[in-house]
Amino acid sequence: MKKKDFRIYNIILPIWFLLWFPTPLWLIVIPANYILDFLVLWLSIRKEDNGKAIAWQNSVKVCMAGFLSDFVGVALLFSAYIGLESIESLRKFNEALVFNPFRHIGAASLIIVSIVLSGICIYKLDKRILRKNSALSEELIHKTALRLAVFTAPYFYILPVEWFYNG
Repeated sequence: MKKKDFRIYNIILPIWFLLWFPTPLWLIVIPANYILDFLVLWLSIRKEDNGKAIAWQNSVKVCMAGFLSDFVGVALLFSAYIGLESIESLRKFNEALVFNPFRHIGAASLIIVSIVLSGICIYKLDKRILRKNSALSEELIHKTALRLAVFTAPYFYILPVEWFYNG
């Protein structure tokens, strides 16, 4: 009798799912995210009087708003995964959502929607933060929040976990 391979696929998590659990990866992700947020914020307002000071003053709040917005996108993906897990006809969709969204147009579309939703949240929260805590013009606040949303949206959600797992 030939021994069959036994794999526990539920242990392999999609990249977007890692945001829910504290891992050593956070020691890299949080500082990198902060640096990216600060740079986009500073580059957007550097020509203003006290641009660097305004960027320093708001960068932690902008970074926290970005993480909160990322969790909104993850919540959508996680809800879809859990809600559709028991429906046999959507098994391929769910597998694609977790392992490789490029294998199912619906999974890829949902992930893109979650990235856009996170981007919209980033825009709205950052706009609110910048209005409260700075003397920037409304036009510059809009442009800065839009840049932050575009450049810091969680594009990594679309990365297939298959690329990192060799099994």
